[in-house]
Amino acid sequence: MKNSYLTLKDRQAIQEGLEKGLSRTEIAKNIHKDISTVAKEIKNRKKLKPRNPLCRLDKYFYLAKQAQNDYTYTLKDSREGGNLNTKEMLEIVDIIKPLLKKVQSVYQILKKHPELNMCPKTLYMYIESGIFQDYGINNFSLRRQVSMRKRKKLKKRNVKTSYEAFEFLHGNEILKKLNIQKIEKDMVTLQPYLLNIK
Repeated sequence: MKNSYLTLKDRQAIQEGLEKGLSRTEIAKNIHKDISTVAKEIKNRKKLKPRNPLCRLDKYFYLAKQAQNDYTYTLKDSREGGNLNTKEMLEIVDIIKPLLKKVQSVYQILKKHPELNMCPKTLYMYIESGIFQDYGINNFSLRRQVSMRKRKKLKKRNVKTSYEAFEFLHGNEILKKLNIQKIEKDMVTLQPYLLNIK
């Protein structure tokens, strides 16, 4: 069926149906949803009642508002990014934040704390994507990111000069060592390392 997502009204109808003792099939027909949707909702969002010392059976109850809050929290949490829920994220932040302030690298932190169970690349990705930004951890927290500058790419050079200019600048001795003779176009092409010969 289309519109399989449950709203607060649907959840309230499920709660009323359970309180009246209706079956899951009857509840599903009343709210125009699939039976499996209702069954999964009840299974995932039911809460255990405190046990009576005289009774050995566990009893459960279903509260619509609490179920809706759980659903919106899970929905928001799953869309925040990364494969972390809020609890896992807070555990990671508690471990890495003080160590990053002591200027330790991500690699050192993960070596000392194997319980984090992730590779350095994953942790770098989480930090760079801004998942921990609300907790004061960003790219500037990383020792290596701050200390390293972008390096300029060196261009490959070919030095072209006329035979006469080269002879005037460097003399006949180098030309003889390099075994260079005047060629048709009157141009000499040299790699930079050849110019360093003395």
